[in-house]
Amino acid sequence: MIYEIDIKNEEDAHLHQDILATRDGLQHVAGYIRTACVCQEDESSVEMQRQVIRDFCMQRFPEGCRLFWISDIPASGTLPWKRDGLKSGEYREGLTVLVDLVKRGLVWYVCTSRIDRLARSAKLLIEFVDECIKPLGISLYSVTEMAALERSNDLLPTTLLALEQHRLASGEVRIIDGPPSRLDQGYIVGRPPYGWAWEDAGSIPHARRVGIQPRVKNAAVVRRIVEAFIAGGTVSQIAQQLTSDNVPTPGGAQRWSPKMIRRVLCCPVHYGLIHSADGTLVRGAHFDRRLFNESVYDQITKIFRRRG
Repeated sequence: MIYEIDIKNEEDAHLHQDILATRDGLQHVAGYIRTACVCQEDESSVEMQRQVIRDFCMQRFPEGCRLFWISDIPASGTLPWKRDGLKSGEYREGLTVLVDLVKRGLVWYVCTSRIDRLARSAKLLIEFVDECIKPLGISLYSVTEMAALERSNDLLPTTLLALEQHRLASGEVRIIDGPPSRLDQGYIVGRPPYGWAWEDAGSIPHARRVGIQPRVKNAAVVRRIVEAFIAGGTVSQIAQQLTSDNVPTPGGAQRWSPKMIRRVLCCPVHYGLIHSADGTLVRGAHFDRRLFNESVYDQITKIFRRRG
């Protein structure tokens, strides 16, 4: 059986101190999760990461374990754990908690769905392994990529770090120039989001539709929402104003909710982007028709992060 405990910050770690200090034969695993933004799409990404780690733990620890969930949502994979002089927003609070638990001997395994969830900087990854993994005898698991980086084998960390450094060198930025495969050409998953419609929907069968174009009336509402948010409005205020002005919701109702506003703000399609098969943001086939420059997407993410 897996006992799952969420640890969101240092206060949570203190509250669960008794559980963390328990020694009853069950292994202590830190499941680390990270997303780059607070978009609606990332809700599925978080659950996907959890499920991958959970499935791995069920196989690796059939006798059971305590799985401590530690996350940074949203946070850049290039940010370090807290060091002297770093201010809020300059480091990852979740990663800081993880490093503290490892150094105190309260968790013995670190598990992540992919190594880039832990670090998108080869330098940071090397520091983490050298400071927290090797000297403390901790095992690091990158579930979807390769076997455990066991403390008894120095070749595995070296190999993985070399592969990661090569991968990062060829794609440091989060948004790459174009889709790498047919799967990522245009917006082809599900139906177009609010503000968009299939291109040539009347003449092309649904299964073959690829390109999308702005739906003029709804796209104007999207622009209004984004501009109001950047100008300082909160999701609640914007929802109230749209409701007051009798603007129909994406579903045709009359009452907007903060969740609806957040979903519009965080939809990458409005900024010319789509999620590729591996979750990376890439430029879609509709890029030249985007409602906002892709840099606005990062601006929206930063505002959410700053406001908490």
